Amino acid sequence: MGDLYFTGDHSLHLNSSLWVIRPDGSRELLAQGFTIYIHRRAAARNLERAGIPFKVVSFYQEPNGNVVENEIKIARSPLSSASGILLGTSSLWLGALTALLTHDLRYVISIGVVGLCALAIAITKGGSSKRSGLLKVLSIIPSYAGGYGLAVVVIWHMFR
Repeated sequence: MGDLYFTGDHSLHLNSSLWVIRPDGSRELLAQGFTIYIHRRAAARNLERAGIPFKVVSFYQEPNGNVVENEIKIARSPLSSASGILLGTSSLWLGALTALLTHDLRYVISIGVVGLCALAIAITKGGSSKRSGLLKVLSIIPSYAGGYGLAVVVIWHMFR
């Protein structure tokens, strides 16, 4: 993959290309432009299954003509599908469990905040940048709070 960067960009991605780099160092451009989208983790998984040796690199040409190349490590997802489902539904089952154990609103809110913080830690440890991790956490707050609150209210009304 070739990336086009400019000086002082702080790794701002501008353009993607797909290249084949042979062991002798020769390069062949396969695709270029904003129309190409390759999910690196899925591509790496497919290449591994096929037994094709590969590495993912970011490279660009500096204004003085030097080519800068850096290998990009493909982070493995630490979550399996079972743990993903468990985390995804955590607001519901934690809200239901909390509502079964207590009717004190202070405890319900405290446990909900602790559960959200634990989920936020799990999300930010997913290998993405801090900024995208923060955006993910901020975007789940309304749905987490809604699911948690709904589970608490439903359980309280069922066992009243």
